[in-house]
Amino acid sequence: MSKSLIYHTLINTHGEVLINTSDKVVVSTRMEGLARNGLMLHCDSKTLDNLFPRTSSISPKQSQTLDISFGLAEVGKIEAQCEVISVRRLAKDTFELDLRFSEVNDRAIHVVDHYVERKLRQQVAAPSLVNRDLDRKVA
Repeated sequence: MSKSLIYHTLINTHGEVLINTSDKVVVSTRMEGLARNGLMLHCDSKTLDNLFPRTSSISPKQSQTLDISFGLAEVGKIEAQCEVISVRRLAKDTFELDLRFSEVNDRAIHVVDHYVERKLRQQVAAPSLVNRDLDRKVA
């Protein structure tokens, strides 16, 4: 997937993401958001230590590569290779990982694009339905 400076909207999508570590161990994390160019994960400190043993920091210039797989409702399983470009501590034992797709097959790119597009359209349509109901006069 090409690197670009275009901002991609992150949609709230929850699910399980399986990550293959360098030690050939499969680690489970929670997906909290999905965009056309990547995803956001939450994990605990133990999972973070399993993913990045002996790693002091992660940044866009010092990214780490992970093999991941996740499922989307009505779509199926997607496998990809991602670069972790940032890690943030949200709470004492909760961390947020920002991943960008680096190697994804064409089918997966197409599926993620359509999934995100459909969810964004649903989010845009929902407020208009609420406004329509609020504008209706009660007799």
